[in-house]
Amino acid sequence: MKINATTLVDELKKEFKYKYDKEIVVHTPIGNIAGDRRKIRALASKENVEFPVQIDSENAEDFIRQCKRKMGLKLTISEKNAESTDFTLEDVDYSSAQRKLTSFLQGIFEKKDTKGCVEFNKGLIHFVNSNPHYYWLLYMTDQTLNTLGDIDEYDFRYSLSFFGLTINKEDFTIYFDENFDILNADAPFEQTKDFKWYSSLENKESKHDGGSFIHAILQKTSSNESDFSPGDKSDYLFNFGISSFYISASNWIENSDLDSEDVVDGLATMIWTVLGSAGMENETLNEYTNLLPIFVVENLLGINTEEYNSEENENYSSYRDYVIDWKSVAENIFEGPGFPINDNGPLGFGDIGGDNLQDYLASLTSDSSIHTLPSGKVVANSDLGGKMTIIDYMVISDVLQDGWRIADSEELKEMYSVKDNSSLNFDNDEAYISLDNPETFSTGVLFFDDGEFDVRTNKLFAGMIRLIKG
Repeated sequence: MKINATTLVDELKKEFKYKYDKEIVVHTPIGNIAGDRRKIRALASKENVEFPVQIDSENAEDFIRQCKRKMGLKLTISEKNAESTDFTLEDVDYSSAQRKLTSFLQGIFEKKDTKGCVEFNKGLIHFVNSNPHYYWLLYMTDQTLNTLGDIDEYDFRYSLSFFGLTINKEDFTIYFDENFDILNADAPFEQTKDFKWYSSLENKESKHDGGSFIHAILQKTSSNESDFSPGDKSDYLFNFGISSFYISASNWIENSDLDSEDVVDGLATMIWTVLGSAGMENETLNEYTNLLPIFVVENLLGINTEEYNSEENENYSSYRDYVIDWKSVAENIFEGPGFPINDNGPLGFGDIGGDNLQDYLASLTSDSSIHTLPSGKVVANSDLGGKMTIIDYMVISDVLQDGWRIADSEELKEMYSVKDNSSLNFDNDEAYISLDNPETFSTGVLFFDDGEFDVRTNKLFAGMIRLIKG
């Protein structure tokens, strides 16, 4: 089989299927599944590959080995027909996360499994709280949800709640100095080492102990270069670095007082300084610096960097010594997705720690906010500034105290039937949510429509919460 530089992944998969009667999976250099329209040249990790590459073998496994040896191209036999539907966060790493998340969440989506979605949400938050270096996994989950077809139909986009997350993003933040350090430069042109990263804001302000991105990460984690060797410590540093770069780059965009062009230049330079710090004796460390920015851009922001290949697209130019136009990539990030850092907590509060929600619920159930029904039950009610779905209600129901619970359908009807319900702030044209049967999306949402009760689904509502006890 002859493989050209411009051979597409889809073409290679079809040839492999025809020759060996097996499905093949083609991976990117950082281990993710490559898209069908990507070209093989962009996926070959071995330097100076001379295309076309001829590979002749009657054995599928030998063909895969030759692709790895001759091009650095990673192929695997597809296990999609035998793949288990079981999913555990503990088994997820940066190279397999997106594939596993997509498969798992797609299954929940297709089954309309509200309970499964909530349980996944709780498990995700617990996992990240226990393993803070996996902070990036929250954003990959968000990005994965965005890629699922027709996801808004079941409000999955709003089902990812960060309530209960306890980690501090400052623990991952390192600081980039965009100013070219001309006093320390030993060449008349910019080099990656002339731009400094700092492990703390204090160090940046005092210009103390600046260095490469790796240098700042090692300082932040009290680690050494020797820790970048296969093993648990290396895995920890890989994941910590992904989280750190994402947060640090997002802070750069959100908090910079520079004009937009300088912000874009700075972001492109940040990416370049990490990519350009390769060339060390530690091969694991070289792999790390090569994959990290690409992983963040492609897997957490959903941007295909190969579309910015200046050798394939005349609309783009090489950036410094890279064929990828990182300046245009940075501009796309700045003008497009940005770095989503305003995490959507339940009810749209957007507080990653959930403190606002805790305070709100305490205020809502205070003596000044409650009403008594003829039955003697006590009601707490309020309209909310954010939005929520039944998913949010299910998360909230876990944190209610002192006998408070979310009203069920019959109790909502009782509230609605009170002669003077103005104090309860009900409106015939609005919708209220109960938890009568949260097993699927087909029940649980109670509408009042011109005095008639109806159960419907798949809506995102301005938040209205009714709590009851007694």
